[in-house]
Amino acid sequence: MDNLIEIQEEIVREAMLVAVPGWRSIDINCEVFDFHGDTITSINFFCNFFIKKRVQVTNSTDLNFCLRKLSEKMSKKPNEKFSWAIADLKILRNGKYTFEFSYDPPPRITKMLQV
Repeated sequence: MDNLIEIQEEIVREAMLVAVPGWRSIDINCEVFDFHGDTITSINFFCNFFIKKRVQVTNSTDLNFCLRKLSEKMSKKPNEKFSWAIADLKILRNGKYTFEFSYDPPPRITKMLQV
C-alpha cells in the first residue's frame, strides 16, 4: 500500500467489514498525535441507520493502522511524523466516500493529555 488512493480505499473496505449490518452510512473521526515520540490515536466510528439511529462501533486494528499509514504518507516534511491531526471520513452504502482533513489540535487527545 504505497498510493494514497489505495490506502483510502483500504480504510473504506476495512470500515465496511466491521460495520454493523443494515447501516446506511458510516462516520469515522480519527485523531492522530505524536506525544514525545509515541503515537496516540483516537477513533470514533459510528454506523448510521435509516431510522435515525446511530451506533458506535469498535474499530479494528487494521483500520487504525491504515489511518496512521495515510497520515504518514501524506506528510510533506522529512522530520514530520504525521501530516494532519484530524480526519473525518463519510462512507455511503453505495461505497462512495469523502475525507476531510484538519490540522487543528485534536480535541479528544488534547483533553486526555490535560488530565
